[in-house]
Amino acid sequence: MTEVVSNNKISFNALHYGLLVFLAIVFVNSSKLTNPPYWDDIIGLHNQAIFIAKHNFNPIALWNDKPIEVQGLHHNPLATNSNVYPYSITPWIHAVFYKLLPPHGAHCAGHLFNMLCLSIAAAMAYAIIARHKGKLIAAMIPLIALLEPIMAGRTAALCQECPLAAMTMLAFYFLDRGKMTFAIVAAFLSIFIKPTGVVLLLVLGAFSLVTLLVYHKELKRIERVLFLLGLVLVVVVGGIVLRPHIMVDSLTLQDIWFYIRWRTPAIILYVSLSILIATGLTVYALVRQKPFNLHEELTSYRLCSLIFIWGMLCAMIIMPVVPPRYMTFCIFPTFVLVGLAIGDLNKAAFLLVPMAIMFIWHPMPKLARKMQRSGEYLERSREYLEDLETHKIICEIFTKEVDQDRPAVVKWPFGQMLTMPEFGYVDKPRPNTYVAENVVPKYAPVIQADTYEKLPQNGVYLFTASSISYMPPILLPEDEPKIIFKDNKLEGDAFIFMLQK
Repeated sequence: MTEVVSNNKISFNALHYGLLVFLAIVFVNSSKLTNPPYWDDIIGLHNQAIFIAKHNFNPIALWNDKPIEVQGLHHNPLATNSNVYPYSITPWIHAVFYKLLPPHGAHCAGHLFNMLCLSIAAAMAYAIIARHKGKLIAAMIPLIALLEPIMAGRTAALCQECPLAAMTMLAFYFLDRGKMTFAIVAAFLSIFIKPTGVVLLLVLGAFSLVTLLVYHKELKRIERVLFLLGLVLVVVVGGIVLRPHIMVDSLTLQDIWFYIRWRTPAIILYVSLSILIATGLTVYALVRQKPFNLHEELTSYRLCSLIFIWGMLCAMIIMPVVPPRYMTFCIFPTFVLVGLAIGDLNKAAFLLVPMAIMFIWHPMPKLARKMQRSGEYLERSREYLEDLETHKIICEIFTKEVDQDRPAVVKWPFGQMLTMPEFGYVDKPRPNTYVAENVVPKYAPVIQADTYEKLPQNGVYLFTASSISYMPPILLPEDEPKIIFKDNKLEGDAFIFMLQK
């Protein structure tokens, strides 16, 4: 009876804590609430949401929206159709916003939804730490996690990582209470938010299998059979989800060193440091624990967390193209480990101060030339918000200062921005918009110009120094052009120009 009352008290406090976190996030990001989607959220989540809203929530229409086969070196099927996430529920939630509200209203509702999800994740983190340690530490840890650069950026983003973070922490909440079945169900449901959730599902499944093998004598035969069947199902589902993302070509040591060299300092530096701190403290706490029992709730929680976090970090380092925002759903689990360990080791509490300072004042290392202005890399922090503001200015110039009869030649996602008002960058579609690459969105009214010969005469061109700009044809003038607009806020140029005759 005493334990039940205690748990109810924790849940009540967690509810109030989550509400306060929500209000704080909304206040800090109040000027960002009507921000439009950015980068590949334009070609992914919001492209699909707009399609669903336009087709009156018809799942058959979405399923039949097959990608166009585009030939060429830089084929990217995600940019050619709207059925990007066939099994995800998140686009359907945003589709409701697009159906009921004008673009800016839909974006505001989307931001509030994401902020609510992060608040739920923070409340779950608070509940886990408060169950074992002091409530002061439990209140501090989620706030410091929200200051981590990637997480701070997600608080102002229209993305899928926020609901995924909430479902991930719900799984960890159940795991902390010894309810592995509920944790696996929550991890399974997270796949339908974003397929990345399969990583947590496989970790929980693997840990359950190890526990079954170690303690199989304590279970009845029918329990062992049902458990094994459930784990087989977990592995099968995980394999199906992961199959499209598994690398075909083998990695060499040189490849791995290249990824570590560029990604750790330039993209996931602060998450990496946090993981190292969390790992060191947690391993020390586990070593001190006598006797060591996998059935013990806190032990199983710590081990599953470590396996999950390091699995994601290794994937981030070795996969060829992985945006840093994918680490979002590891950040709360990482900081919960820190909070639990600091509760054991009071002398380690001083680590919270430098971590908080490090996150508030985070001088980001300079990105490599080919990464500059690339949205997927700018999302390592709130840097991308400056790029988003530049995007707004660029679209306004093309709308108000460039003759509408004149061809506008851009790369994606500017083609979508200029021709689809639903994304919130323009009030009406801009005619004569060319996308200068072989990745042409069929859902946007743009014209393909995938070779230099197809570039229109007398056009107005946009160049941004990002990885996408280096896909042919490269919109970088050989001669001195007439510059209409140039932005220097970030490393790497962004300018609109006309060719001199």
